[in-house]
Amino acid sequence: AIHKQPATTVALAGLRLGVPRQYFYENLDAELAPVIEAALKRLLRAGAVLVEVNLPNVEMLNNAAGFAIAMYEQPRELSAYLFFSGSHLNARDVISRVAGKNERSMLMAQLDPEKAISSEAYQAAMGVHRPALQRTYASYFATNGLAAMVVPTTPMPARPIGGEDTVELNGKQEPTFPTYIRNTDPPSVGGLPCLSMPAGLTASGLPVGIEFVGPSNSDDRVLAIGAEFEKLQLSPLVPKV
Repeated sequence: AIHKQPATTVALAGLRLGVPRQYFYENLDAELAPVIEAALKRLLRAGAVLVEVNLPNVEMLNNAAGFAIAMYEQPRELSAYLFFSGSHLNARDVISRVAGKNERSMLMAQLDPEKAISSEAYQAAMGVHRPALQRTYASYFATNGLAAMVVPTTPMPARPIGGEDTVELNGKQEPTFPTYIRNTDPPSVGGLPCLSMPAGLTASGLPVGIEFVGPSNSDDRVLAIGAEFEKLQLSPLVPKV
């Protein structure tokens, strides 16, 4: 449904928000982490109840479902889109222009029958692993009486353009794509409503995002939480670029 304004309103006072320190808050960039903690303190001062409880097995469950689903569906949906839109391009044409070498290689592999995700692997991801991830999220929210969980949108701020394959995080080179999507991938695979909001700026002046993730079909409430969080921002954020 399309709303001209949030259909739901919430008060931050007494609102229970999950803070899953394990996985989502691990190995955060040294400049990003204090910005996130400051945002959590603003929520606390507004009366929110931060419940530090972890989401069990999230990495394992997401890994079992996410990659197979994304890689199997992407070239098929892209091909269908190009065909029905009347484009002269095909999936191979578009994928060949993907800038990131690793991402381009992964997607190109899906056009090779010998390397592509099999139908059986996709069915297992959709029929077994994704539902298991969804049940874990549902239990997390229900068991702990949570309106949403709150996590850093990414574990690190933006890095300079040019290092497409790896990025430096806390002194180590990490693969770029999975590092940046680490926190946003599990709820996306689970089909949950998510909202990323500006949390503040690092000491270097780069923007930091904080994400609210709600139970299934709680889109309006997640938007309302974001609207209340936005009111806690002390001043406009102007990144240094």
